[in-house]
Amino acid sequence: MPVEGRRDRRKRLTRAAISECGWRLFDARGFDAVTVAEIAEAADVAVGTVFNYFPSKEAILFDRAGDLVEGMVALVRERGPEQGVVAAFREWHDRAMGFLTAPAAGARTKRFLEIVAGSPALRAYERELDEEYRQALTTALDDVRHGRTDPTPVLLANQLITLHRTVADLARDLILAGLPPRVVRTRVTTATRTAFALLADHAHTLRTQHDRP
Repeated sequence: MPVEGRRDRRKRLTRAAISECGWRLFDARGFDAVTVAEIAEAADVAVGTVFNYFPSKEAILFDRAGDLVEGMVALVRERGPEQGVVAAFREWHDRAMGFLTAPAAGARTKRFLEIVAGSPALRAYERELDEEYRQALTTALDDVRHGRTDPTPVLLANQLITLHRTVADLARDLILAGLPPRVVRTRVTTATRTAFALLADHAHTLRTQHDRP
């Protein structure tokens, strides 16, 4: 692993400071009542600096979204020759759901979900992120395409991202309802198992074109 230089470390810490200051303000007052200027002041940076790291106020709250997309794409693209597309995607899905439902995440996760649920702007942004996931997954699935006009990557990406969003919404509803973490995890696991079982056998065994006999 390459050694982090001083400049990269400074950028990482600045980004983390902006994100954490944004979180504290959102936690205290809700998303819509907070301005980017207030976040910049709390982080002791210029407003322009905030936008150098985050394209929008919504992106400050969803600061892990980029890592989630990169993780999904990496697992799908780097899957072994014996691993199907759906299995690779499920590995990512399970990690994301594990993070969301982890007891250790507890109060902060619940507050995050409350903030999102209380802001139409954030709910709309969440759907925009789903579209980014869908486009990124479609590109990552190009190696299962039968010719240039084969719609398989688009169709499969749509199914998988919709599946993920449906289970994530279920987890959100259960957490906001105040159910115990054990119950939330059990119901989310059951829903995940059912959802992936509903995919066609062909999708579960889908691998790269050159790996097929």
